[in-house]
Amino acid sequence: TRTARCVIDSTPAIEKAGPSFCTGGFAYVEPSFATALPGGPEDAIHGVALLLPIAEAARLDAQERSYSRAQVTISTYDGRELVGFLYTSKTVSGTVVDTPCSARYLNILVMDSEYITRLATRPVYSPTEDVLLMRRALPEPASLQAFTVEELWATRGDQDFALTCLLGYVLCVPHNVFFMKTHEGRDLTARQARQWNEISMDYDDDGGAMPLRQPVAEFPDAQLEYVCNWLDHYLGRGVEAVGYLVPFLEQNPSVKDRL
Repeated sequence: TRTARCVIDSTPAIEKAGPSFCTGGFAYVEPSFATALPGGPEDAIHGVALLLPIAEAARLDAQERSYSRAQVTISTYDGRELVGFLYTSKTVSGTVVDTPCSARYLNILVMDSEYITRLATRPVYSPTEDVLLMRRALPEPASLQAFTVEELWATRGDQDFALTCLLGYVLCVPHNVFFMKTHEGRDLTARQARQWNEISMDYDDDGGAMPLRQPVAEFPDAQLEYVCNWLDHYLGRGVEAVGYLVPFLEQNPSVKDRL
């Protein structure tokens, strides 16, 4: 498998565990991620139980060092009861607070009809009125300093900040606010739109080139909202819009009307 290179035995099995959306993510866009927690008799996660050599289990522990082990009961499809462990989030302690995840993230967890029934009715993140007001308070693009793609790209590196761009708005982001270096010095609109569609963000990535291959006017509402969530993510962390990307505005002159 992808995680274990040396497997003594394996079998389809069900863990007495359940998903919990209590692992923190990115504010205003991916508020939570799922983790598996030991559960009760009605909880079940289907998968493959692996029997590993001690050395391989230790290697796997090192690989999954951001998680901790939790003991669970495992029922195999052929009726055996086993005791094993799962990896669960280290950040979960005390009272577990379930937080709505994004609609994009929930979509990728739907695996079968039973899972659809259990998961499709879960609430998903939606911005509060305060967040929407923050978004709508953005200045008119024409009132901001004009930037080019090349000027954005030139801010990549070791200085204290870099420029990034979402939906044409150029944001001056301190390096300690960036979680991913792939966000530095470029427009992110097309990249995050691909993420909503579950298309690899790295495959055929154009680095934020203009014009967009798909104008924003052609974005479905849900896809556009997801890109807006990323804009909220930075605005909500105190980042200011310092300019506007000229070629973006030329291609998408009315995008502010859809924010």
